[in-house]
Amino acid sequence: MTSLPLASYSQQLVSLLTGFEENSDSWKKCVNKTKTKLAQHRFTSTDEYNIDTRYKNIQEKFSIKNRERLGQLLEKYKAELLDESRPIGSCISNQRILKYDMLALILACSPSLAYNYQEPSSIPQPEKKELTWADIIAEDPLEGDHWAQNEDLSSDELIEEYDSDELRDKAKESKKLKLKLGRRRIDPPALTAEEEDAYYASLIKIDDRADPDTLEDMESLQYWRDDYYSPMEISGVSSMQDPSQLSESLSHYNYGEYCTESLEYLDEADMVREVLFLLKGYKGVVFKETSEREDEQISSDKFYVDPSYTVRHLSHRLLTTFLGEFCETGNLLADLRQCIYSILEKPSNIYGQTCQAFSTAVINGLNEFENILSDLEAKCSYIAYEKDLSISLLQIKQTLSEPIQRFKTIHSILFNGPFKDQFPVPRELATYLISTLYDVSIHSQLAGKTHSLHSFSYLFRQTLVPYGQLMDDWIFYGTLRGDVAREFFVTRIMSVKETSLSFWSEGFRLHLADQEHTSFSCPLFEENMLARVFFTGKAECFISRILSRNECYEMEEHTFFETALNTILPFKHEFFFNTTSIVEEAPVPTNVDPFSKAVFPLAFEPYFKKTRVKHQDVGQEISSDPADEKGSLLDRDFAYCLETYIGSSYEQSAGSLNVILHKNGKMDQHLKCIGSIYLMLEDNMMDIFCEALFLQMDHKQAWHDKRSLNKIFSDAVNASGRQGAKSTLLYMKKPDKEDETSVYLDDQSYYLGYIVFNYMIPWPINNFIRQASLAEYNKITGLLLRIKRAKYILEQKTLFQGRSRVEALTSTMRFYALRMRMMWFVNVFWGYIMTTILHSETRKLQNNISLTADADEITLLHDQYVGRIVDRCLLNDKSKPIKKAMVHILSLVERLFILSETYVKAPLGEEDPNKETSAKAFANKIALVEKDFNRTNEFITTSLGILGKKGGFSWFVELAASLSAQ
Repeated sequence: MTSLPLASYSQQLVSLLTGFEENSDSWKKCVNKTKTKLAQHRFTSTDEYNIDTRYKNIQEKFSIKNRERLGQLLEKYKAELLDESRPIGSCISNQRILKYDMLALILACSPSLAYNYQEPSSIPQPEKKELTWADIIAEDPLEGDHWAQNEDLSSDELIEEYDSDELRDKAKESKKLKLKLGRRRIDPPALTAEEEDAYYASLIKIDDRADPDTLEDMESLQYWRDDYYSPMEISGVSSMQDPSQLSESLSHYNYGEYCTESLEYLDEADMVREVLFLLKGYKGVVFKETSEREDEQISSDKFYVDPSYTVRHLSHRLLTTFLGEFCETGNLLADLRQCIYSILEKPSNIYGQTCQAFSTAVINGLNEFENILSDLEAKCSYIAYEKDLSISLLQIKQTLSEPIQRFKTIHSILFNGPFKDQFPVPRELATYLISTLYDVSIHSQLAGKTHSLHSFSYLFRQTLVPYGQLMDDWIFYGTLRGDVAREFFVTRIMSVKETSLSFWSEGFRLHLADQEHTSFSCPLFEENMLARVFFTGKAECFISRILSRNECYEMEEHTFFETALNTILPFKHEFFFNTTSIVEEAPVPTNVDPFSKAVFPLAFEPYFKKTRVKHQDVGQEISSDPADEKGSLLDRDFAYCLETYIGSSYEQSAGSLNVILHKNGKMDQHLKCIGSIYLMLEDNMMDIFCEALFLQMDHKQAWHDKRSLNKIFSDAVNASGRQGAKSTLLYMKKPDKEDETSVYLDDQSYYLGYIVFNYMIPWPINNFIRQASLAEYNKITGLLLRIKRAKYILEQKTLFQGRSRVEALTSTMRFYALRMRMMWFVNVFWGYIMTTILHSETRKLQNNISLTADADEITLLHDQYVGRIVDRCLLNDKSKPIKKAMVHILSLVERLFILSETYVKAPLGEEDPNKETSAKAFANKIALVEKDFNRTNEFITTSLGILGKKGGFSWFVELAASLSAQ
């Protein structure tokens, strides 16, 4: 059933893709080829059990091959890929199928498409048998004319023709063995190993034809031999006419005959070879390892110079100076190699991925340098590629000075950094390497050293790769799982749980970078850049926690750090710009006098000729001059790269988090609940609560206990319909001892300031509107409750209702005049706090929060808002005397209410037997209250005026003017 549609589909596919006519030869050929591919080609499968089994088989193969570490890593990375917290592509698609498709595609990368990974091969493998001389002779016996012994020469004459004593001894042993064994075929196991080797060697005829003089000349040039000796040769010509004899002549005058005789002379090509061996890290004849030194001099260097070798046309003192400089460079490169390899040998959690990436890049540079040294060695040999190239130690020094200087800079970076600590901190290492390489690259660019800029930008580029991957994980996924060594500048504080109210502010920590060791600070570690990267990652982490599994949040296409970096620093595969031109070539002066050019030819002739290399594929000519590839300024390009990388991600994450907080977190509703509960805004819920509470106070009912307060508040919530306030819990806190001593014993309103409203802000809103700010809100609520109580007393409880108990008209009029003044005071303060401060500031806060796109700004705006309304409501420490004076006047209102209940209001039909005494007492008490009120009111008015004028607070000036207008 399936073959017919498959054949039909394959034919239609060939027709659509090729455009051939059906049933033509070309069309049939393509169809047959397609059928063959479909029948024999290996396609992937999403059978999860099959794929898991195949990966387990690969792990078993690793363990069999003694590569258990690779098997563990394969299992670890496979588990990370299948992790549900790391989606691939769209969240709507089936993630498990996609990931198993990827695993199957990886398995399909095998070079053999027909290899079956499930079933072991049934073909028996032949056992490997060790090959011996006996097997070789048995397969091809030593028979024939070419193996026949020359009868004309006796064995003694044959022995005399051998040049070396070793061959002569072997020939004698072979002769004895022949006499012993004869021509008969022997069984090899009957002989010992030495006899067997000697026997078979005797059967081989050695061609000993050679030129003894040529061999002796070649051996005489091999200066590494133990029997090498090249004494001084005095020529018959004058030393001034023979430049090669200048060294010997000077040595006679400087050192004496015995000194020159103890020296061994090398050709300059041999000395150049020794220098190149040293720079590669190998010991030689001239440069020996310190461990082999016969004298007991203690040194930390790996190599030292043997002073018993010299060059004929250079003085021994000058040569020793040159060799000492080369030896110092060789020791420096040896230390660099040792340090780099020690870093790479350690696990990645010791030094960090960034440090290991830097070490790998340095190793690549050293390998390229060794290739350059090998080319120099070939060019400086006796059989050179180009006959016109000169061989000179000075030229080698000049040629390699620039590359060596780069490695000296790398050496100083390593040995001046925090690498020698017993317990290195990977974060400090990563920051140090990136900032230092950036600084060195900028210096190279400013100095116009294009080759050095290429090398250090290569190191900078390679070092940034793993660090950029850590930034990608943080910015786009909000995770730090890849940071195994804690080298990133963001760390997770594991003691703070994700459900904690301080998870946003304390769940992660930002480590600022120290760049005091650099001249140019790296833009990556500037405070503004670090803050934006820190916020973007936190926002992504927070969004993933807020959204449920059913909801999907997709960002725009990611601009990964390496992609953004390629725009300014394209990926380079080589440490050196061009291996054929590794020197920063200075312009050669054109006007050179003939005498200088003839006497100093090497000074005006570059060691390597400028050539133009032909492209092998296209055939175009490409200049080897790096000046043709100069770009723009690195600092500006890198800053633009970082802005491109983080700019859009920061804005998108901030906007998405803001929308989710308002949509999913319902931040606006919680702000309105807070305003309604603590500031008596938005609705009449707190008016209902205050009326019910004041009634219980008037009827002398219990209201201080927790149960009564919560019942009254719950009834107010139900009556107002503010359902979001149901999570609020009320209780009384213990009054301050200092305030208890100054309060009147009959003042019930005093305890209103100690009612605590605990509104439970849910997660995640409590990370931005912090629970600690509710304590400041409670200060305002306590003050508002006392002012509300005073308004209630003055407006409803002190009105004249019937006749007075006492018939003192003057005192009664004085009572009502004081009541009006107190009412003016309370209403002014109530209007100032509710309208001028709370209403205007709350509307401004709501407007600012709706406009901001940064979640951190929400916390900042709210904290500033709370601090501002607390200060303007005279509840901070600096305005504490004014607040005490205002509370004292509110207490006087309670006393006025008691006087009203005692002397002013009299029930019908009730007579006071002591009217005269009561009238006198009433007049005295009214006078005391009025005097206390006038003094306190004057103090408040004067203090507010002074505070407003000196501090430039116009609202205090206006409040003082309103209070003085009564």
